[in-house]
Amino acid sequence: MTDMNDLMNLLGRYFGEPEIAQFLSDFNITAVPNLKRGDITGTVSNEESGIEATFRDADALDVQTREYPEGALVLSNVRFYGVETDDFAPYTGPLPLGVTFGASKQKLIDRLGAPARDNLRLRQVRWDFETYCVFARFGDTDDMIIFGIQLPVE
Repeated sequence: MTDMNDLMNLLGRYFGEPEIAQFLSDFNITAVPNLKRGDITGTVSNEESGIEATFRDADALDVQTREYPEGALVLSNVRFYGVETDDFAPYTGPLPLGVTFGASKQKLIDRLGAPARDNLRLRQVRWDFETYCVFARFGDTDDMIIFGIQLPVE
């Protein structure tokens, strides 16, 4: 089983590597990432488990930290939905970094430090770390409802 605290290490790996196959299997994601013509990203998910993963064309990465084979689709983002949406049931498992759904923004700041970006209109906060970013989206009652990790942005 993929250790949630090691999930950030999977970012930057590409579809076809054994670690990605294990991650997808662990979360019962059976779809293959596929890019539509002209797109640079494709998603796969397990809607019943509240998890979605985005794969990006290696040539379109903001930050390249390694070489990739031609046409590689790189795991660039993983999102966990803490509430039911039109497309997803709530994710009920553990989250990376010891965060929990329902946490307040202040509780996340206490745990993760000062955010790099706080978008009040979207009710979304981002923390930047050396090899990944963390996103939290908050609901109407200021509790975290969506949590995501992704490759760094420029």
